[in-house]
Amino acid sequence: MMGQHFALIVMMAATSACIAPSVVAREDRAVALDSERVEWSPGAASDLLLPLPALGRASIGAARAQAELCELSVRFLRADLYRCPLHDAAFDFVVVPDVLEHLSDPAAALREAARLLRPGGRMFLSTFDRTWRSRVAVVTVAEGLGLVPRGTHDARLFVRPDELHEYARESGLTVQLLVRESPALLRTAFTWTVHLRESRRGPGYSAFLVKEGA
Repeated sequence: MMGQHFALIVMMAATSACIAPSVVAREDRAVALDSERVEWSPGAASDLLLPLPALGRASIGAARAQAELCELSVRFLRADLYRCPLHDAAFDFVVVPDVLEHLSDPAAALREAARLLRPGGRMFLSTFDRTWRSRVAVVTVAEGLGLVPRGTHDARLFVRPDELHEYARESGLTVQLLVRESPALLRTAFTWTVHLRESRRGPGYSAFLVKEGA
């Protein structure tokens, strides 16, 4: 892709909304989409798309300010996460970090993300496994200690890896790599910000997927 435009869509939780200047070139065209349909628990010239769950305009404002600071031209939209107003196969890479675990229908969201991905395009996502360890680590400990706001997560919505594989197959995607993650305890405690490390039995995991048909 050297010397070419690269189309990237990033589906992001609003609490971590940001635009990385290292990801998008100055000549790329950026679009940000604020989702109306993320069910948070109660308690190519190319595009950079940032679908931001509707947690408040402050988060969107922060993302817009970051874009301006980095001199990136970003157009913000508000639409349905399950029905993005964008053309099929419009993107080379899809990033879905910490979004699926907030959805009542993660399979539908993955299908929509796959629709936007060109054949042979790649996807990165991260989420939490639906186990008792994940519930304890994420809800009891992280939220209990204030590392994450209380009520952010509903452990019943966490996605097991076998479910992800099934959703991927239904969406025309293949999981190429899946890596489990645990908090890096010392660094997290020192900075009071969650940092992750690879772990065989971690509560969360990241996955790389590829769309069939290249």
